[in-house]
Amino acid sequence: MKALFVVLTKELRDNLRDRRTLFVAMLLPLFTPLTLGLVLVWNLHHQIERYDRPLALPVEGASELVEKALVEAGCVLEPFDDGGDHEVALRIDPSFDEKLRAGVPAELELIFDSGQQDSARAASRVRATLEGLGSVIGTVRLIERGVSPRVLTPFAIAERDTATPEARMAFLFAGVPFTLIMLAFMGGLYVAIDTTAGERERNSFEALMTSPVSRASVAFGKLFAVTLFAWLALVVSAAGLVSLPHVLPARALDVPLKLDPATVIASLVLLVPLTCLASALQTLVAASAKGFKEAQATLTYVVLVPMLPAMVQILVQPEPRAALMWIPAFSEQIIIDQWLRNQPVPVELVALTVVSTTLVALLLAWGVTRRYGDERTFLP
Repeated sequence: MKALFVVLTKELRDNLRDRRTLFVAMLLPLFTPLTLGLVLVWNLHHQIERYDRPLALPVEGASELVEKALVEAGCVLEPFDDGGDHEVALRIDPSFDEKLRAGVPAELELIFDSGQQDSARAASRVRATLEGLGSVIGTVRLIERGVSPRVLTPFAIAERDTATPEARMAFLFAGVPFTLIMLAFMGGLYVAIDTTAGERERNSFEALMTSPVSRASVAFGKLFAVTLFAWLALVVSAAGLVSLPHVLPARALDVPLKLDPATVIASLVLLVPLTCLASALQTLVAASAKGFKEAQATLTYVVLVPMLPAMVQILVQPEPRAALMWIPAFSEQIIIDQWLRNQPVPVELVALTVVSTTLVALLLAWGVTRRYGDERTFLP
C-alpha cells in the first residue's frame, strides 16, 4: 500500500503541475452544465414568449364567426399572401357561411409546415380554436332540434395524472444522466494517456521500473490517479447541475423543478464503480498503444462506448429490472433517470448495478496489471 501511495502521489503531482492542461481538462465539466442551462433557459423563454404573444395568421376568405373566434384566441388576422413566409395560414371556403347555415360540413384549410417545430405548434394552437368553435356550433344545432348534447356523450372520461411534478418536468433533465456518464469516461482521459503512452514517449517508464515497486503497485497507482481526476470532473459538473434549477424559469410553467443535492450526491456515489471501470478501460487501451497519438485516436472511440446505451435509454426509457442492471453505463443511466423523476428504485436493483459494474471494473484492472507485467509495455 505504501508503494502504491507513492506512485499515486507521483502521478497526481505530475498532472497537477501542468496547470494549463488541467485547466483545459476541467473546462468540459464546467461548461457542460452551463451550456445545458443556457439551452434550457432559451427554450423555455422561447416557448413561453410564443404562447403569450399574439399569433400572426394570414387568412384567405371571410367568415365573421371564424374571424371573431380567432381574434378572441389571440390571433392577429392578416391578408393572405402565397409568397409570404408565415408559420401558419388559413384558407376559408368562399361558401363557408352558406354551408354552415345549411347544416352542410364547411371546409377550412390549415396551411403549415410540419417539419418546422414553430409552424406545427402554431397550427396546433389555431386548430384547437377552430375545433372548439365547431364543438359549440354542433351543440347549438342539437339544442335547436330538441336533442340534448349529452346524447353524443355516451360516457365521461375522468383523468387522474399520477405523475409527480418532478416526473412531468423530467424531460428538461433527460440529458443529465448521459452527461454524468460521459464525464465519467472523459474526465480522466488525458491522464490515462499521459501516464502510459506519454511516459513511454518520454522514456520515463524505465526509471519508474528500476525503483523497488511492484508492477501491481505501479498499475494500481496509475489507475487510482486516472480515477481521481475523472471523479474530480464529475464533482465539478455536479456542482453546476445543482445550481441549474435556480436559473430556469420554472415558476412560469407553474411546475416545481427540483434537482436537490441529495439526488446528485447519490448519483455520484452510484457512479464510483463506473468511473473505476472507465479508468481501467482507458488505462488498458492506452498501455496497449504504441504512442501518444495512437492512444489518443483509439480512446476517442472508447469514449463512444456509453453513447449507444444512453441513446437507447433516452428514446425507450425502460423501467428498472434485473436483466438490465447487468449492463454497465446503461443501468446507471436508468437509475439516475428514475431518481430525477422522484421515482423509487428497489435497493436490490441498485446493489445489482454496483456489483455488476464493480466486477467488470475489477476484470479490466486485472487486465491492466497483466499488461504492466509484460516487458513490451515499457518499450518505446
